[in-house]
Amino acid sequence: MLAVAVLSVAMWSCGTAMTGTDAGSGGGTATGGGTAGTGGGTATGGGTATGGGTATGGGGGTAAATCSAYCTTIMANCTAGNAQYSNLDSCLGACAAFPAGTVGAMGGNNLECRAYHATNAAGGGAALHCPHAGPAGDGVCGGNCESFCTVALAKCPAIFADMTACTTACTGFAMNSAHYNSSAPTGNNFTCREYHLSVAATNATQATTHCGHIATTSATCN
Repeated sequence: MLAVAVLSVAMWSCGTAMTGTDAGSGGGTATGGGTAGTGGGTATGGGTATGGGTATGGGGGTAAATCSAYCTTIMANCTAGNAQYSNLDSCLGACAAFPAGTVGAMGGNNLECRAYHATNAAGGGAALHCPHAGPAGDGVCGGNCESFCTVALAKCPAIFADMTACTTACTGFAMNSAHYNSSAPTGNNFTCREYHLSVAATNATQATTHCGHIATTSATCN
């Protein structure tokens, strides 16, 4: 009987040890840890941050236009009978009043449109593109009066009460040429006033001298 009891205890102990071994298989659930590692592989999803790189593509890889670049370009490409500004400082002053516009825009009263056409004015494109790139917009980068009044209200605020008053006055200015250029700033016309407005935009001193010339009743543009 004693021998049987000893044998039973030995078998029970061995069975317990095997159950413990099964628990070790549960340790094999460490494979689940491996799954976590695979999930870590989902960090490749972090690679989707590459998509963040696509955000750069969202900008089209095109930088916004600046007054400095625009004015340098138009002063180089639009000269003599196609000139739009009397000097670089006049351009920079007027440009400060232009709405920025959507990057890459080729139309509308904004800097982006003017910068586009200033670039395309190089070489044989001057006669066509310089008026578009200039302060008046020439109906492409804003209508003449829309563009004129945008700058006038910003640089010579005492001359016209608001956009409506300015536009009303401007539509009465004679157009002495089909397209604006800064080479003939005389007479009771739009060209004379646009020229003096651009010069007035240069700085406060020039504004004091030239803003009065853009008014409906002007001692200079008469």
